[in-house]
Amino acid sequence: MKKLVLFLGVVAAAAVLAVPAALAKEIGSGGIVTPPTPAPVTTPCATVTSVSVLGKKAGGEPAFGFQVSGDYAVTSCSTLPETVVVHVNFSKWGTGELLQSYDAETTPLLAGKGAKGLLQFGGLPQRTTFKIEIVVTDAATGAVLASRWTTAGTPAAKV
Repeated sequence: MKKLVLFLGVVAAAAVLAVPAALAKEIGSGGIVTPPTPAPVTTPCATVTSVSVLGKKAGGEPAFGFQVSGDYAVTSCSTLPETVVVHVNFSKWGTGELLQSYDAETTPLLAGKGAKGLLQFGGLPQRTTFKIEIVVTDAATGAVLASRWTTAGTPAAKV
């Protein structure tokens, strides 16, 4: 039993003596060690800065000879380059009936920079209001980053 107690005492003494030796190495190497600073972590961020559309007479058959055209702008608000997908939804205002839905483009955006795109929908009836929605998603995750919508109407046909 005395040998066991003596053995445990020696192990405990060795452990206590080892701690100051480790601290001495730390102090001898220049003081407190600061871990390296990790690279900035940014989350994807984009905004739809504008959507501008206009309904007008396009020619052709009087009842369906109208179009809605315009443009949109998307801007990155991230500190790193990112790739976004611009989705366009075109629907009737009163009913919500979706007439067209498509991915306009997959766009690489530089930090703080933007991209523009054109919109054109033809063969539309007269005196109708439409909703145009731009939805921007992160290309890697599909997360919605921004959306914006506006309306445009086609005029009445002139006889």
